[in-house]
Amino acid sequence: MKSCRRCGVELVPSENWYPSQEKHSNYICKTCVKERWRDRYASESEFRERIARYQREGWERTKNNP
Repeated sequence: MKSCRRCGVELVPSENWYPSQEKHSNYICKTCVKERWRDRYASESEFRERIARYQREGWERTKNNP
């Protein structure tokens, strides 16, 4: 059986691991995935700001390309 490459817990498909990640050889449990996501987007406002900037830039690109 596979284990999480970050914390070492045994991976049980659909319980603590996303089986779709097997094709990418991404053996990280759901808990570690959430922690990694939380670390990347430290604050909610920063996350919302990134989304707004992405949407604004996308709108500008489509407006400039007829």
